[in-house]
Amino acid sequence: MKSKNLLIVYSIALVLFLTLTSASCDELLEPQNSAPTISNVGATPSTLGQGEVAILMCVATDKEGDNLTITWTADAGTFPDGSTGTTVQWKAPNQNGSFTITATVSDGKTTTKGTVVVTVQTTNNPPTTPSNPFPANNATGVATSVTLTWTSTDPDGDALTYDVYFGTNSNPSLEVTNRTSASYSPPGISTGSTYYWKVVAKDGKGGTATSDIWRFTATSGVSNASITGIVSNATNNDPISGVTVKLQQSGSTVSTQTTGTTGAYTFSALAAGTYTLEISKTGFITDTRTVSLSQGQAMTQNFSMAPASGNVQYRIVLTWGQTPGDLDAHLYKGIYHIYYGNEGTETSAPFTILDVDDTDGYGPETITIYSLAGDSCKFYVHNYSGSPAITQSSASVKLYSGSTLLRTYNVPTTGTGYWWHVFDISPAGQVTDRNYISPTSPENNNSPLKRKEYVR
Repeated sequence: MKSKNLLIVYSIALVLFLTLTSASCDELLEPQNSAPTISNVGATPSTLGQGEVAILMCVATDKEGDNLTITWTADAGTFPDGSTGTTVQWKAPNQNGSFTITATVSDGKTTTKGTVVVTVQTTNNPPTTPSNPFPANNATGVATSVTLTWTSTDPDGDALTYDVYFGTNSNPSLEVTNRTSASYSPPGISTGSTYYWKVVAKDGKGGTATSDIWRFTATSGVSNASITGIVSNATNNDPISGVTVKLQQSGSTVSTQTTGTTGAYTFSALAAGTYTLEISKTGFITDTRTVSLSQGQAMTQNFSMAPASGNVQYRIVLTWGQTPGDLDAHLYKGIYHIYYGNEGTETSAPFTILDVDDTDGYGPETITIYSLAGDSCKFYVHNYSGSPAITQSSASVKLYSGSTLLRTYNVPTTGTGYWWHVFDISPAGQVTDRNYISPTSPENNNSPLKRKEYVR
């Protein structure tokens, strides 16, 4: 009996021993987990400007082949497309400095971290390429006293200096350096010679911009001509402020001005030549005019700007020179005659008004047609002053439809009479050019029509 009990005790002990031994062996046989390994953490670019974006990349492996998750953190900046992944975007903060970005790699059991340092600094932008040369490229007849001008700006607001290359060689040599103004008056210009020049703009921070090589041919004389004028509203003759006036030559802008409260502009110290004036302002129709300027000439060029409007079917703007003092616009529309003696109405027949009547030269005289209303139209200009002849008036008529310039008519320089028949408009809106001088009143030419008023 005693032996039997002892056998039971030994059996229980053996079972316990085998159980414990088996558990220990399993633990010894289970492999140890290794942390992920990072071989590279990088940023492209590693130096960038405020608000710019860098591409972050982390290369990592896991010995056991576990799936890896990479999470990014930074002490500044943002992750626009999320902060998880092998490759992510990081947007720099709006401050300069060095910033540490951390990639945390996890296999689900352990993690490994890697870092990259990115530098944020203010990026220097180079100046704009010097442009708008004066004299314009390939200009001829340039005065020997010419002052070269150009335009260039710096997007960062840096102060610019300029190196000017100048000479009779097509590859000009350095003439002056570090000029603080965008102008230079070269000495010793010879009549009949062709000169080449270019400009290098510098921002003082390593940014530069070089112009094309320009050329001009000189003549005798000085740059002492000028163009002045006033820009007014074609519908009320009031001066318009804030109008951009560009003076162009050979496709390049020579100078730009903005009108003030008087609507006036002035371009002075100009050489003889052909120029184009362009005026523009939001809410008005852009207008251009080409003029020929002789040496020493003081030219006046006034403009009447037509407002852009979707409520107007047609607008007619008459302008002329200083003399004759009084030219009058006359529109024969159906049975109606719109002119200074019968200014019309906007909201009822004839659906047309005379906006402005000018009696002291230049104009404008403006007629606005709000609706044809099934009528045909004939437009004339009458020389009320009588002298000088209308052919010497430099008169011009612009026909607009809504916000579009349809036609520009210049008065004929030949012909006899007080009347200039400019154009007709059919009830369907078809415009027919006439553009001739007539000695006969339109009333006599169209006697069957019943007119509201009669003009000799």
